[in-house]
Amino acid sequence: LAAAEAGHWDISRQVVEALCFGGAAAPNSLSGGGASALALSAAANGALNPPLLEALVRSCSAGEMDLTPAQLGDLRLAVVLASGVLQKSDGQVLSFLRTMCNEVLLDDPRGAPPAWIQYPDFLTDAEHDLSQALETCELKHCRGTV
Repeated sequence: LAAAEAGHWDISRQVVEALCFGGAAAPNSLSGGGASALALSAAANGALNPPLLEALVRSCSAGEMDLTPAQLGDLRLAVVLASGVLQKSDGQVLSFLRTMCNEVLLDDPRGAPPAWIQYPDFLTDAEHDLSQALETCELKHCRGTV
């Protein structure tokens, strides 16, 4: 994913292919976070197909208690990028995506939050103070996961 973000599409595509052919897309071979990152990377490269999505969603589902909002957002963004892949996916995949990902924000912990989100409404005083200190130090962070 980092290679794609840096504009190195060939490297990114090779990494996705190597991971998929190496067995990373096999059910439960990745953690939920790893599966959501691979799904987003595959979608960004145009390689996300229904069987791959199903395998990665099953991995996410197996570890759903460990998934963060940012990882669920990555999975949701992957499905948005690969728009035609949902029509060919099975019901269990659709159910997981609808239940876990439909309402999650497309949260990017590497960037600034949307202006309409007022985090002081959602943060405790300690979390707000910590977030302000991180911003002062210019450390990128996701206020939603402070």
